[in-house]
Amino acid sequence: MAQRGMLRKRGNTWELTYRDASGKQRWESAGSNEKEARKLLNSRIEAVEDARTLEKIERARGTYRERSGQTFGEYLDDWFVRKEPRLARSTFVTYRGYADRELIPRLGEREIQSLAPGDFDTLAAELEKAGKAAATIRQVVAVARSALSDAVRLGIVSTNAATNVPMPLTEPTAGQEIPVEHLEEIREALVALAPNDGLRAGEKDTIRALVFDVALATGMRFSELAGLRWRSVDFEARSIEVVEAIVLGESKKPKSGRGRVVPMFATAQTALRAIASRALERGIYAPDELVLTSPRGRTLNPSSWNYRVWRPALEEAGLDKAGIYKNGYRFHDLRHSTVSRLIAQGGDIAVAQAVAGHSSAATTLRIYSHLTAKRLETVADKYDPGLTRS
Repeated sequence: MAQRGMLRKRGNTWELTYRDASGKQRWESAGSNEKEARKLLNSRIEAVEDARTLEKIERARGTYRERSGQTFGEYLDDWFVRKEPRLARSTFVTYRGYADRELIPRLGEREIQSLAPGDFDTLAAELEKAGKAAATIRQVVAVARSALSDAVRLGIVSTNAATNVPMPLTEPTAGQEIPVEHLEEIREALVALAPNDGLRAGEKDTIRALVFDVALATGMRFSELAGLRWRSVDFEARSIEVVEAIVLGESKKPKSGRGRVVPMFATAQTALRAIASRALERGIYAPDELVLTSPRGRTLNPSSWNYRVWRPALEEAGLDKAGIYKNGYRFHDLRHSTVSRLIAQGGDIAVAQAVAGHSSAATTLRIYSHLTAKRLETVADKYDPGLTRS
């Protein structure tokens, strides 16, 4: 019987070789741990056996297609060319990123017709082991499943190997609530790191701290903050209309697909009046002007904000610790903190839903169920509808 695979060590690294379902020899670096390298080799061999079994079944059913020689990576490149005109730019960039970072490095050299379900089971397991979030793993597999679904429709493959892939459990909440003392420390750090104000000698431009204030006081998503314009801010009615989001420079509707009105709580009103005064000084206060920008007046960019503003502030405050939330708090945790505190202070679920911009109250209840459970304890102590006498 021919050897199906082999391990050998070069320096401190284990290398594995095996033949894929088409008989082509494959080579792969497997790290320094022999046990893990052997496990990887076995998973590759099992995937090859799955592909060969699938080929036998297809031949018996009369659905087998001769090998085209096209790799999965080549097919994905072609697929993205066809899909780009039909996808929003932000969606296209996200999907392409998942393919370039995760799918092509792991499976790109494989012939598309040799892919088997075991390949994607292994892919999901490897991503989970690498510490990828459950939602990210689901998205990566979803891109592969969508691409292979089109391949089935086009007659390139007979079955979709990326269906029914075992997935890790999705995280129960959208984030975590940041304690009040940590919120104060982050804001102080944003002020300390603020650049000098070009119009006021000797003073700092605290626009970044004011962005923080508005985010915490409204619960708006980063993309919604980036797309907020003065025409949507009504100081008299004390309300903010959320109708636009900016993602990768592209203006689009908010995530829920529809606009909403957010109450302008006192802290939001204070921050927005300060931002309005700053805008007037710079001659950029007008209905169509963006409310929240960088100190230089540029549109807020999530990547730039994360690396140039948020992470430095966490480091300055001493909160960039793995024990807090992997690599520290996320800016998105401000949104979670807003809604969590609103519910904890007795806010109605309908109000929390409106602030969060969820499509249904069920979504709000699911994400913040840990807080509604605490409120049930309070209600149980305060009320008793079963009493028949005073």
